[in-house]
Amino acid sequence: LVARQFDPDQRLFTGEPVRLAPGVAAFSISPDGTVAYRTGVSTGLGTAGVRQLVWLDRSGRPLSTLADAQTAGPPVLSPDGQHVAIYRAGDIWILDTTRSGRIRLTTNPENDAFPIWSPDGGRVAFQSYQKGLAGEIYVKSAAATGPEDVVLSTPDVTHPMDWSPDGQFVLYRTQPQGSNTLQWNLWAVAVDGKSKPFPVVQTPFREGAARFS
Repeated sequence: LVARQFDPDQRLFTGEPVRLAPGVAAFSISPDGTVAYRTGVSTGLGTAGVRQLVWLDRSGRPLSTLADAQTAGPPVLSPDGQHVAIYRAGDIWILDTTRSGRIRLTTNPENDAFPIWSPDGGRVAFQSYQKGLAGEIYVKSAAATGPEDVVLSTPDVTHPMDWSPDGQFVLYRTQPQGSNTLQWNLWAVAVDGKSKPFPVVQTPFREGAARFS
């Protein structure tokens, strides 16, 4: 975290930068000039820190690592445990847990995130900004072949949460455009696109991290 004097009339910096603290992930400045800050790495979607994926046993003891340390979002394990989907540098990547290989699932220039697996492990659903909307959900073959099919397109913000065991529906949380940032609801949409999205849980509160039984 660095500070530098600034002349608001001339709109120019003056003097040399002064280093306040190293390794700052977030900070705030009070009116009297006191700075409060948190160290570590940012965990926001677009600024995830460098992380190492590690296998643990049920007691929490590290067993082995998966792939190299990298900037990546939360891992999502495939139903058979053979692959892991991660968010990395704006795209979805698939890691092989047995051979330490990897494939890039998405290649479009827009941001793709929040991957979830189909029950058979053959497809991955994810959020994408391909049309400039935060409410797009696409489905693509986990082998990174074939087209990316649009499952949902809406101006509301959406995050895929889970895929139903029968393979028919994707559960997602959504935030209506212009709503309070704490107002998240749970909706579902048919993967085949033959029916309209429908609400699952709608309250004045914040819903998320939903899973099918």
